[in-house]
Amino acid sequence: MVIRIWLLATVLFFTTIESYASKSRLEALGQDSNGSFFIKDERNIFLNPANIHKVDRYLSFEWGASGSAEKVDSLGTPKAEGGWYNGKDGMPFAVYLGNENSEAIAFRNHSSNSFLKPDNTFDFIWGMGAGNENRWGMGVTYSKNKDDVTNNIERSEMFAALQAGALIGENWEVFGQFHLVDEADGASADDDEYKGGLGLSIGTIYKGEQYNYYGMK
Repeated sequence: MVIRIWLLATVLFFTTIESYASKSRLEALGQDSNGSFFIKDERNIFLNPANIHKVDRYLSFEWGASGSAEKVDSLGTPKAEGGWYNGKDGMPFAVYLGNENSEAIAFRNHSSNSFLKPDNTFDFIWGMGAGNENRWGMGVTYSKNKDDVTNNIERSEMFAALQAGALIGENWEVFGQFHLVDEADGASADDDEYKGGLGLSIGTIYKGEQYNYYGMK
């Protein structure tokens, strides 16, 4: 009897959560899965963490493969990931596992496609200033994994980054990402080494009456 009640409660919990096809929708429209400059979407929290103020409260699951060897996230090969969004609250936040950082992947692939990519990534995003005209958001990203099976080469990687952003009124957004640690060992040989610099990217979006204007560096 207790088991039946628990199963019923579990089913009711998940059926009350809205279903989103957020990532696949962005990719089908030719946008990056980490957010869009033009389209309103829950995954925009990875572009500008202040967008957590615009997200509803829900649970997200994406079934698919792991992504330690290469970027696998696409319409044909989805990436396993998911998390809990606690948006539109006095202190909104999101806890997310498995999101791929496209910037880190691009930098490592430029050095060698054989370096491990950030995998089992943990993201924590939170917002401040809820209810105010100007709202803020912060985020942290962390990844650490190893693989000593492929071609008998010991490979490992570590990645950590900070994100910050703001919603200024109804039309302006500013945001940035700062790479704190970006390291990988073992590509074609055990002594191969990659050490990324302290990367910084900043961007802004202005939402006009008919068009969105944006820039990112």
